[in-house]
Amino acid sequence: MKRTFISRLLRYVVTFILLVAVFTLTLTLVFCIPNEAVLSNQQTAIAYLQQEGSYPQIYFETNAAQLDNYTDELMMKTATADDGLNPLQAAMSMKNYARYWHGYQLLLRPALIFFNYEQIRYGYIFAFFLLLTAVLLALQKKLGRRAAFAFIVSLCALYPLSIPASMQFSHVFLLTFAGILILLRWYSPGSKRDLCMFFLVMGMVVNFVDLLTAPLITLGVPLLIYFCLELQEGVVKSFLQRFRTLVTASLAWGLGYGGCWLSKWLLSSFILKQNVVADALESMLFRMGGNENYPLDRGVMMRKNLELLFSETGKRLCLIWILVLVVLVLLMICFHREKQAILCGSFFLIIALYPYAWFLVLANHSDIHAWFTYRIQQIAILGIALFLLYTTDWKRFGTVLRNHLPYKKG
Repeated sequence: MKRTFISRLLRYVVTFILLVAVFTLTLTLVFCIPNEAVLSNQQTAIAYLQQEGSYPQIYFETNAAQLDNYTDELMMKTATADDGLNPLQAAMSMKNYARYWHGYQLLLRPALIFFNYEQIRYGYIFAFFLLLTAVLLALQKKLGRRAAFAFIVSLCALYPLSIPASMQFSHVFLLTFAGILILLRWYSPGSKRDLCMFFLVMGMVVNFVDLLTAPLITLGVPLLIYFCLELQEGVVKSFLQRFRTLVTASLAWGLGYGGCWLSKWLLSSFILKQNVVADALESMLFRMGGNENYPLDRGVMMRKNLELLFSETGKRLCLIWILVLVVLVLLMICFHREKQAILCGSFFLIIALYPYAWFLVLANHSDIHAWFTYRIQQIAILGIALFLLYTTDWKRFGTVLRNHLPYKKG
């Protein structure tokens, strides 16, 4: 047992080190591309974003659906290296924004050789809806219509038309979609594959490409899908076994995410001969607790994130979501499954609380940037919907419905 644990731990450590090495090497290689090759489309993109405005509301007049052109412009500016830096230093510095990996540059720098910003934006939109379609088809095939319905409902609450129109928002969702497809393809009853390894890699990759938008989605949504798979396949586990799966998978993601971030601070500090760690820790403390210029009220922060789910344009739609929720609750109460099924389904509700734990920890960040951090609540909406759908005895409901509906024989 001890040898098995050490062997697994060693495998995780090796995977972590290899991924950090791959991240560093690939970013260095992509910065071997001369600035001149990307400069023309980069400058055109910056001018386009400035003309469109920092936070345009293209589709809906609400902060919950506005684009983040300000950060997209920053991403464009980091696509060229400062003079005098070699490719490795440029990959670590990123225009003195060294506390993030900026892994999106693996796609952005080569893309800028051939495409302008409008074309790149269209590419993101195309990839988003292509992967979303693949996810819905895979969910319907593997888990049935109810799971696919719950997923699309949870996404619709986030103004999904706005997500792929900003590079800043897209990466978390594209990675989540890819993770779901891998999970649905990879999982089978009694599978010996390592779930913790999957979430370790997910945590590392989202830290590599994301600029702290809604990274928790890459943990919460695939984890909900995983528990759906177990229930669908009839995997027999005790409450403690499922709880251990929940804890270890979440811990693996957290260690991957946090460890990958720390490795960037340490590497940047060593390569650039700067104290990136101190700058990152100062920023982290600010994101958690605020300062005199940005005082923090956690109650107000929570309310902001909750209200943005149905703010302005979505207020009337909120009545539809509430009606659907009430109907599902009543059906679950009247046609609930056996106690064991409800106990298993309770893990959906536990995961549904993850966004609010995140908000409490990164409270200042979730307050200032509530207009996009609110999207983490996709986990809560999906978790609640799956709990209600999987703890309702739909066969018994269908039987009762057929027995009480008038019909004619023949």
